[in-house]
Amino acid sequence: MTEFREVFTSIFSCRYPGAAIALPVPRLRFELAHGPERTALQEALRRCVSLLDAVRRRDEAVWVELCFWQEHSCLAQVQALESHGLRPLDASGWEREHYRDPGGEPDDVEHRFSALVPSASRGFDSLFRAIIWGDHGGYENLSVRALIVAPTAQFGFSPYDDRGADLFAAKAESLLPLYREFESWILDFDRSRIEAELGLDHGA
Repeated sequence: MTEFREVFTSIFSCRYPGAAIALPVPRLRFELAHGPERTALQEALRRCVSLLDAVRRRDEAVWVELCFWQEHSCLAQVQALESHGLRPLDASGWEREHYRDPGGEPDDVEHRFSALVPSASRGFDSLFRAIIWGDHGGYENLSVRALIVAPTAQFGFSPYDDRGADLFAAKAESLLPLYREFESWILDFDRSRIEAELGLDHGA
C-alpha cells in the first residue's frame, strides 16, 4: 500500500488539467460538468459521487490527501472540511507535510494533509463541492485539490475541477469494468489512448 500511495501522490504533484505527461499507472479521464449551464455543476457533483462510489466499494476507509497553496488559510480549511464530516479515522488527525517541486519556483510550496477517512464519510460531498465550484464563485471559501486512494481495490481518484476527473489503477485490467460502467463520461479527446491502454480496439 505504501508504494502504491507514493506512486499516486507523485502523480498528484505533477499533474494538472490537460497535462500531456506519461504517467506510470493506467488512468481513465472523465468529463464532469455536462448539460445546460444551470445544472452542469450539479451533474458534475453527481458524477463525482458515482465515481467515488465505484472506487470505494471494497474499502471501509480510503486514504485522502488534501493540498492547499495558501499556508495562512490551510488549517482553517481543513477544520471546515472536518466540520462537514471529513474526519480522519485515527485520533491523531491529519499528517501534514510541505512539498516543493524541485523544478518549480522556490516560493511554490504545497501544504498537504493526509489521513485514512471512513469511505462512507458525508464530508466527501463538501470536498467535491469545493473542487467543482472553485472556478464558479467557490464553496464556503474552500480552495483545495484532493487525491483519494482506495487501498484494497488499489484505485485512485482525483477530480481537478468542474471539467473533469482522473481515475487511476495499479493495473489496466482493473479499470476495464469502470470503463464499461461509465463509458459515456469518458473524455472524447482521450478515448483512443484509454482504449489502447485497456487493450481495446478503437471505438470498442
